[in-house]
Amino acid sequence: MADTSNFLESSPYDFGIRDWVKIIDSILKICKDGTLRTHIMYKCNLNTIQTRKYLDLLESQGLLEINGIENRRGSIYKTTSKGMEYIRAFRQLEETLR
Repeated sequence: MADTSNFLESSPYDFGIRDWVKIIDSILKICKDGTLRTHIMYKCNLNTIQTRKYLDLLESQGLLEINGIENRRGSIYKTTSKGMEYIRAFRQLEETLR
């Protein structure tokens, strides 16, 4: 089995102690119907900087899109079809590894 200990140290996706793959899955699930950044932050227990990093990453990869602005409260983030594919693939991986 390959040594992955250095992967997280050098990974551009190293956002902290928790598993970034699971956090991304949670964010995409929360955004299925569209939600505000603050809701994502609270539901995923992230700070402002972490939330911004994840949202920037997910938007740049086409997994999440900004879907308009709701009043003065901020932008609405919505999971794209590519993001839905990620959710399905992650669910399959979890089931396989059980």
